[in-house]
Amino acid sequence: MVGMAGAGADSPSFWQIGINVNKNFEGRHIATGLVSMLKADILKKETVPYYGTSFSNLASQHVAAKAEFEVAWVELITEKMDW
Repeated sequence: MVGMAGAGADSPSFWQIGINVNKNFEGRHIATGLVSMLKADILKKETVPYYGTSFSNLASQHVAAKAEFEVAWVELITEKMDW
């Protein structure tokens, strides 16, 4: 398997997209293609697709941008270090 994308219905109106690409095939724009196709299918259902990623995952952020998602919110979680 080269890669797969799926969507979870967080609510009836909003579906979150998830993606995974085999490490041997990274850098070939497979993730962007899969996310773009799934996004189009979700929009046909008159449902809002969204793509969440962590603040530190730059590769995932690039996939979202190339699939024409825009930043809607940013969440940063920190922990107190006991030094």
